[in-house]
Amino acid sequence: MTFQDNCLQLNGKEIVFPNKIYNVMMSKSYIFVLLGFDLDVQTHCNIYCLNQEGQELWKIKKCESSGVTKNMNNAYIGLRITDGKYAAVNFYNEIVHFNPFNGKII
Repeated sequence: MTFQDNCLQLNGKEIVFPNKIYNVMMSKSYIFVLLGFDLDVQTHCNIYCLNQEGQELWKIKKCESSGVTKNMNNAYIGLRITDGKYAAVNFYNEIVHFNPFNGKII
């Protein structure tokens, strides 16, 4: 698996995304792709989940603002898995956990 600009090469297949790929992370049978974003878009749902065949399973869902996460309409800039928990980080270093099976914010 390799990526350059907005193209991901996976098992001989080329998958083209709408924006540049910033990071790709594999976990078990899933591939998570963190994309760049457009500054003109207010809600940035820029994390995708693919299966091993390259089919899109989901795109991360919008996070509702709360007392802890006030700025989650901003794009995600980080993606990580720690102790089996999947997390996304925005510009303000706010972290949200998401369900790896459907992209919903937990």
